[in-house]
Amino acid sequence: MTGAAQLKNHGGSVRLRAGWSKTTLTAGPGPILDVGSGAFPHPHASVICERNLDDNTDRHGASAVIDDRLVVGDATSLPFRDGAFALVIVSHVAEHVEDPVALCRELQRVAHSGYIETPSALAETLLPEPFHQWKVSRRGRRLVFARKSVSSKRLEWTSRHLYRWFYIGQEDRGRPVVSLPPGAAGMIVARMRWVIVGVLNRTHVLHTRMVFSAADPFDAVVVDDQSRRSSEVLAN
Repeated sequence: MTGAAQLKNHGGSVRLRAGWSKTTLTAGPGPILDVGSGAFPHPHASVICERNLDDNTDRHGASAVIDDRLVVGDATSLPFRDGAFALVIVSHVAEHVEDPVALCRELQRVAHSGYIETPSALAETLLPEPFHQWKVSRRGRRLVFARKSVSSKRLEWTSRHLYRWFYIGQEDRGRPVVSLPPGAAGMIVARMRWVIVGVLNRTHVLHTRMVFSAADPFDAVVVDDQSRRSSEVLAN
């Protein structure tokens, strides 16, 4: 391992929540790795791994956290030994990387168990981000990464306006959004949005999720978003 971070072992099993969906996980004894930790590293992470420290485009302008847990590295070629971690968490990162199959391979190499969360294919269609490369779905124990294609003008118009309203009041996203009304009305609208988004997160409509372990591995496939033909498969 390179960098300043030191592996901190948890004395026993730890229950924690991960991702925007707040999925409950159990980590066995050992260190926890957060890959692509960005501006919001997991509080239970012993080690955080991030590649882009200066370019904040993919983080809507938010700066990456830099502390003594940080190891600078590429998620598709992690600088850790096999089985170094009890748990790896990868939340809303896989949709960014050029080679998600290599990412999935590396996660299963360095950790005994793990959790991957991405926007669902539906969320990426209706609320797309320009720096996301993939629409991600799950088929049993397989993650399917479909390269994003150019949307029709009608879908592009729909998603642009839905995005503006879904992220109402979130002016820091770097894209046009609807402003909150002033005063008490704005506070009420913001609260309503918080409740609605929280419900959608907990019902997993917005996310694709995969929990894995050495005893229950998964594979990944890259397909063309138009033809749906397989172009590369990761086999365990």
